[in-house]
Amino acid sequence: TFVKHVFVLTLLTYLLIGLWDNWLIPIVILLTHSVIDWIKLSYNKKTTNDLAGFSFDQILHLIVIIVIAVVRISIIDPA
Repeated sequence: TFVKHVFVLTLLTYLLIGLWDNWLIPIVILLTHSVIDWIKLSYNKKTTNDLAGFSFDQILHLIVIIVIAVVRISIIDPA
């Protein structure tokens, strides 16, 4: 189900980043992933073009990951 998928993803994010005192990243992933997947599910109900929905979904997830990485790096090592 949708909730289980997002919960597992959030738990894996927390475990794999290894920043035990940082809950902000998994929460951002939880929220953005939920919204992106909800948009994709809504889009897929209106069209039969699964490739477009999948591509849109993956691009948005990648953008979120890149933004989190850039923000995290800028906080750790400000130029």
